[in-house]
Amino acid sequence: MNTKHTPGPWVVQEWADGTRAIEHGTGDDIVPRCAMKAADAALVAAAPAIYEALAGMLRRYPEQPGTYTPEGAAARAAILRAKGEA
Repeated sequence: MNTKHTPGPWVVQEWADGTRAIEHGTGDDIVPRCAMKAADAALVAAAPAIYEALAGMLRRYPEQPGTYTPEGAAARAAILRAKGEA
């Protein structure tokens, strides 16, 4: 699947004042330094890996339109949202 987002890995950078940023492996900010819960930061940083895993599952286990399981439909909807197409 073609993507327009910055490829992973993304990492959480934490500062002593409790703020966090999500950075690309090059040090470029994906999400600028801000107040963010650790769990939220971890989820955002995992987004590229989650996207690739889900897209890979959909490629490996294709379903025919009209026969999607609820999980397959939810997976496809999530990929479209991630791509900005929903």
